[in-house]
Amino acid sequence: MASVEKGIVTGKLFRGKEVEITVNVNGIDIVGTRNVEEATIKKGEEVNIFVHRAFTYGDDGVVSIIENANKTEEWMVI
Repeated sequence: MASVEKGIVTGKLFRGKEVEITVNVNGIDIVGTRNVEEATIKKGEEVNIFVHRAFTYGDDGVVSIIENANKTEEWMVI
């Protein structure tokens, strides 16, 4: 996984002070949050995201954590 990926916004859900954003990157939906005070992102818009940690769930129920070596913060930026 590269440090920055391009994706298409496929969903938005208001969650109080944050907006939950779903972005499809290479056929995989990634969900993150964005502060409501930041610029508006529209469904269908192409965005760049930085993923620092991904959780994968195997068929055997095992959860794996993949860390991005380039991360510097404990959150995902959309």
